[in-house]
Amino acid sequence: MPKVIDKERREELKSKMLKLLSINGRMSIGNLGKNLKITKPSAYHLFLETVKEYDLKFVPEIDMSKIWRYEFIKLSRMRTKKEILDEAIEEIPEAGFEEYVVMFKFLGKQPKEEEILKAVGGSHMPQFIATLSGKYNLMMYIVARDYEAMNRFIVEFSKRLKKPLVSELNRIEGSLGFFPLRNELMQDFNISETYLSLLLGLNEDGRQEFISIAKKFKKEQQGMVYAMDRLKRTGILRRVTYYEGKPKNTNNAIVQVKITDYEKFLANRNGYYTEMLNGNGKRHCEYTYMCDISNPQGSYMLLNFPDKESSRKFFSSLKRSIKGAELTFIPMSKILIGRVGIRDFDMRYSSQYRALEGAKLVPRFERKEDGSIEVESQEQGIDIQELHGMGEIEN
Repeated sequence: MPKVIDKERREELKSKMLKLLSINGRMSIGNLGKNLKITKPSAYHLFLETVKEYDLKFVPEIDMSKIWRYEFIKLSRMRTKKEILDEAIEEIPEAGFEEYVVMFKFLGKQPKEEEILKAVGGSHMPQFIATLSGKYNLMMYIVARDYEAMNRFIVEFSKRLKKPLVSELNRIEGSLGFFPLRNELMQDFNISETYLSLLLGLNEDGRQEFISIAKKFKKEQQGMVYAMDRLKRTGILRRVTYYEGKPKNTNNAIVQVKITDYEKFLANRNGYYTEMLNGNGKRHCEYTYMCDISNPQGSYMLLNFPDKESSRKFFSSLKRSIKGAELTFIPMSKILIGRVGIRDFDMRYSSQYRALEGAKLVPRFERKEDGSIEVESQEQGIDIQELHGMGEIEN
């Protein structure tokens, strides 16, 4: 029988477990127990309790900016050097995907939810759609082959809706956090069947064993193991992580940041990011998703709070922290398509963290040559060891 753990200690262990599973959703029960310094049976029961309490959904976090690599490999396979070059010129514009945040303002009466969903027309491009209040009425996170494809979707959406609207199209230049991807989008990836089968299997359940995925998609188990390694090495699969199906905080909002004084903003930025990292010890960090945009230059932040009062206080604090920028608070009313990737927010997989590393403002990471394992430098006193293990789930 597992050892009985008192309530206060139990909540502390759950918080640490959420952090570990955020970084590696496939971490085995044995390794969870070692990191939490509890027995394997205790870790197993705590894992089941945590999954049930938050309705954790384990999914792959994919770097959309790198998909083109395997798409091009597939396009150019079995070609001569000259044919590869010719095909590169012709096909590269159609390889890969781009990410956008699109904000809509309806001119007149806002359409009903069912009208919006009907106007989407079954497209696989929108991964997340939510109604808003305030400056904008609707927000979409869209993944498309290119600007033309995304723009065609917006035009068709407007025509089907038959409502006058204004849209702001913002291409995402870099992001922290994630939106879970829909299977319909993944099925448009032009990559090998083995790689695609693995990603679809992980999207169904990120903790299921390779042998189960292989059987479902009629592939070899060893092929799944190889695909996992290759996708991690190239950075296409950042990690298997989770999102909360039953988040404790249900009040979502967006903050739009438009840079007005770039010099002042840059001078203040490192301090702001460091402050954000220092506040990440809480179980529910307010930050869910952040992305940089170039026109207008700035960013969007998707935030998660227990109530409206907390969100307003946070926004006031944010305005005091960020200098050289205009901030707009946009409450989110209802999610129509997709899910918010609410989890333990982890900046360490970001270009922002690397910039802080360079300025020696945060602990340095030791990165192994194969890129598959990341651990914090031990001289910093961090006791979490196997944050990014690649072992198969223990039975």
